[in-house]
Amino acid sequence: PGFKDSRIGVSGWFGNIDTVRVNALGDMVDGATADTLLLKEHGLDAYVVVNHRHFSVNAEWVRTIQRDRVDTDNAYRVSGGLIEVSAHVRDGKMHPYVRFDRTMLPEDGGPYISLRETDAGFTRVYIPETKSAMTGVAYDLNQHMRVKGEYIHHLSGPRDRHGVAGQLAFGF
Repeated sequence: PGFKDSRIGVSGWFGNIDTVRVNALGDMVDGATADTLLLKEHGLDAYVVVNHRHFSVNAEWVRTIQRDRVDTDNAYRVSGGLIEVSAHVRDGKMHPYVRFDRTMLPEDGGPYISLRETDAGFTRVYIPETKSAMTGVAYDLNQHMRVKGEYIHHLSGPRDRHGVAGQLAFGF
């Protein structure tokens, strides 16, 4: 009783990634002469959503492995997850929440994550491994519009330590 919109799920995927190898952050390689990196990827995503008229809990964990199709001893693991707890107050229109996010990458980010292609070639520009804590309030203006304010504190990673965001979302 009271949890009819709750759900649990698991999904998976597999496929191939054909890219180039860029060994270090800031390095640039010519796309025509770069070492190719042929990866086979498989992953798993599991989530739980508990909805009650007074609160919600949302948790998700993602894990993927990319294995080199040529040198099968090389494997790169990426995982991440989140947990969010929110309350539903003011007749279910206001939703204060707290959230924790974490992303974990291979050592040095792996030779293929966050590549940017330009006319000059490929460069590694960013390694997005992070740990973050957020708190905020979402307010439903009507059934199609929500406004949200959020404070974020990055516990690790390359992003600015503190941030504030505002959002106005429409749904139809």
